[in-house]
Amino acid sequence: MRKISFLFFIIFFANYGSAYPGGMDLMMRSIVRKGEAATWSKTLPERGGIRLVPCLVKSKNAKDTIEFVEKSGGSATAITGSILSASIPIDMVKPLADREEVLFVEFSSPLSSKMDTARAAGNVADVQNGKGLGVKYKGKNVVIGVVDDGLDYGHPDFWDSSRVTRIQYLKQKIDDRTIECTKGSITGKSCEIEDGGQGFTHGTHVTGIAASSDSEYTGIAPQADIMFAFLDASDAYTSGELPTSFGASVVDSVAAIFEKADLLDKAAVVNLSLGTSLGAHDGTSLMEEGLTEQTGVGRIIVGAAGNEQVIPESFWPTRRPYIGGIHSSIAVGSKEAKGSRLAIWNGSSSTSSFVGGTMVDIWLDGNAGNCELSVYGYTEGRAVEDFTFAGLTSTSQAVLHAKNISFGEESSDTITAEDGSVKADIEIDPSDIRNDKPHATVLLYPAKSELGALLESMWFDIVIKSSSGECSGNMWLYYDHTSFHDFLKGIAGTAPEMAGSGKGATYDLFDGDSLMTTTIPATAKGVIAVGSWLAEKPIDSGKSEWTGMNEVTYSQSDIGSPGGSASIVDDLSSFSSLGPTADARTKPDIVAPGEPIISSKARESGVSRALKADDLHFKSAGTSMASPYITGVVALLLERNNTLGGNDEKNRRQTRQLRSWKD
Repeated sequence: MRKISFLFFIIFFANYGSAYPGGMDLMMRSIVRKGEAATWSKTLPERGGIRLVPCLVKSKNAKDTIEFVEKSGGSATAITGSILSASIPIDMVKPLADREEVLFVEFSSPLSSKMDTARAAGNVADVQNGKGLGVKYKGKNVVIGVVDDGLDYGHPDFWDSSRVTRIQYLKQKIDDRTIECTKGSITGKSCEIEDGGQGFTHGTHVTGIAASSDSEYTGIAPQADIMFAFLDASDAYTSGELPTSFGASVVDSVAAIFEKADLLDKAAVVNLSLGTSLGAHDGTSLMEEGLTEQTGVGRIIVGAAGNEQVIPESFWPTRRPYIGGIHSSIAVGSKEAKGSRLAIWNGSSSTSSFVGGTMVDIWLDGNAGNCELSVYGYTEGRAVEDFTFAGLTSTSQAVLHAKNISFGEESSDTITAEDGSVKADIEIDPSDIRNDKPHATVLLYPAKSELGALLESMWFDIVIKSSSGECSGNMWLYYDHTSFHDFLKGIAGTAPEMAGSGKGATYDLFDGDSLMTTTIPATAKGVIAVGSWLAEKPIDSGKSEWTGMNEVTYSQSDIGSPGGSASIVDDLSSFSSLGPTADARTKPDIVAPGEPIISSKARESGVSRALKADDLHFKSAGTSMASPYITGVVALLLERNNTLGGNDEKNRRQTRQLRSWKD
């Protein structure tokens, strides 16, 4: 999945009657507290030399809020009856949050991106040919929308049988300017948006899976109309080596696609092959609500579940038994202390992420005034990766430490390691207004950004202690990629003595895992979350192979193949994120072929000959590929019945229909 960076959304939460003025999430509070000193402020979009914070805002009066944002030098757009997306100068964030009509301001989460035999694996070819149905279904009179990095909109895979484009609408924001193109401007060659894919491969490949009309690599809905919103460079690719996009632009883009589909009087399904691990994973973020509010009759959103499951084979053999994942559960009994130990494997890449380091995102359940947070950094045994931790016996050995910070009151603090090499920003909100959960973030980063490798010099323990009663919840790591950092597992029993906490006081360690790693916004209640399974290729071969233009045949199950995954044929992909959500809903909702998938290649993109099937198509893998498969299937369903998606029961029914087609 491609990743999306935080964008502020202005959202109206009419049901937040008890909201207090100045309501902000922890990321927003951090930017207010630190301003341009925040590690990630440099990644914010800039206009006229002024840094703008993209956000979502909930307000009781959209008109007044938009007027204030615009007078403050920012911009705001209404998304639904209750949602606006906005960008506002850093120094105007708090005045915005303090306005009487504004109920909450949410920093826009950073997101990242996550057909030949695939059609046969799901019996889609039979549906396209009308086998046993009496009617051929190919997505005619249905709109497939895609929000992604770039699109080669002149690609022949997006033509109809008369060699005329099926693309009805394109949207891209460049600096302060939003460019929109219609089918007429595309065919008339007056579209100002750069063609060829703009150097990106992901969006063209995803769109081809859903809607390609190529005779060999046919998409799921080859006659569907296409609309595409670019996650543009000025807003999306601002965090060094790691591409990210602002979530508010995603919600705004979905709204634009649905609006254009309304003008054509056609049903629409939008694909989001992107996600983030930042958030409560319970459907309550403004981004999740903003997307859910847009779904309804003939309006469906499909999202990639994520690629955040650990693949042990991708790690050094000595590390494999101890790699847990980017998630850790919290279950602390009365007067106990328990922690999760994390290791940062690639400090330079972690530092290049949107937040400028590794962020631990902690959400507790219920009232947690009895719960305390401690953070310890140890160098003992780290250089030689001694996973027995034999020499680590006491918190007095910690070179980075913050002790017993209460979840019962709002606080912000920065601590520095004894040698000055590593810092930790700690933020606590005793009750997040969106879900009433206590929320904390711990950002671990090097004192100097160019010294990211210093993060690899320590083990970091995130410890939760109870003074009375239980403390429960979950924590996740961002950037959501297991090759950067993981909570460890298999180290239970290594219980450091808590110096200064009384004789015999220790804390045990939780195991990290890959549970609850379905990424946001696929966790939204109105989004169909799609996981990936390894499809047979060729069909009935018992294998999953492709042959590149270099005339070498590769096995997708071989971790040594280009993009190989160590997955088992006809089983869940090794990388596919798992559920459930934090509020115990089943996610992903469905799985589809996600590897190895050959689809459209942007003509002006570079792809190795090992991955190319021909000059216009290449192989890729991920839940990013499984999601547009289901997007295409939904388009076929909408062609048959354009009233799908009207309520929860219909959503459940349509999921059963999708599964029956697989069977």
